[in-house]
Amino acid sequence: MPALTVGLWVKKATQDNNTQCGTAPALSLAHSATPPQVQRRTSGPPAAGTRQAARRLCYMDILDDPTYPEAPWHLTGTACVSAWRVPTTDLPPPPKGLAYATLGDNALVLTIWAAYLPGGTLAYNELTVAVVVRRHGMLAPAGTVTHIWVDDERSAEGGRRLWSVPKQLGNFVIEPRANDSGFAGRLTAGGQPVASVSFEPSMSLPGQPSASGFVIQQNDCGLLRTRCRGRGRLVTGRANWDFAATGPLGFLHRRTPLLSLRLRDLQASFGI
Repeated sequence: MPALTVGLWVKKATQDNNTQCGTAPALSLAHSATPPQVQRRTSGPPAAGTRQAARRLCYMDILDDPTYPEAPWHLTGTACVSAWRVPTTDLPPPPKGLAYATLGDNALVLTIWAAYLPGGTLAYNELTVAVVVRRHGMLAPAGTVTHIWVDDERSAEGGRRLWSVPKQLGNFVIEPRANDSGFAGRLTAGGQPVASVSFEPSMSLPGQPSASGFVIQQNDCGLLRTRCRGRGRLVTGRANWDFAATGPLGFLHRRTPLLSLRLRDLQASFGI
């Protein structure tokens, strides 16, 4: 790829994600008026410990030829979303500079089981666990991903390199259901059970509402903010989750979600 094209692509990707090396970007509904500066790639390695070296480390993966699609990703499919109240002591610490949005001592946790189908940027299955976060002056909804599994290597690599989302590979098994509004599936990773879920639909709601917000992840450069957006047809119902007691999501074992929804005809965009 010509050097000029690479430079422009890196600059655009960085502006879209509103990230700066060395310092955390200001987090608000509007993007920063002053776009972050991107260190240009040089012919030789910079001195260790310098700011230039830190920039090179953070953007080296982006400069290399990717084996995953460039941002943004536009995905289509279905999803099951459940909301939970979980004590903050059961969760990993939030990214530096952020705090969990809490009610008492409980944080709001979302589990999202998604099946992205052919017709979008990629097609794969995914289980995401995200915690709602807050910061003074931050108006838009935001969350940080603590755990996530996919069954596609390109999705895993792209999630880690583009947005610092800690995607791991897992094995998803989806069980067919006569009613296309319901579904059941299970996830294993490394040969060990992680989670299973079944959704029993109750009522389809009219319209196709949309929502947008930010995913904020910690990386070697500070905080990386990625804008995302989704819309779909909502189906109310009951989600029955089972998390392995000794697995990575054991903190959700035997808990009951506050509410659950199924999203049909889902259109989701990441890195916009």
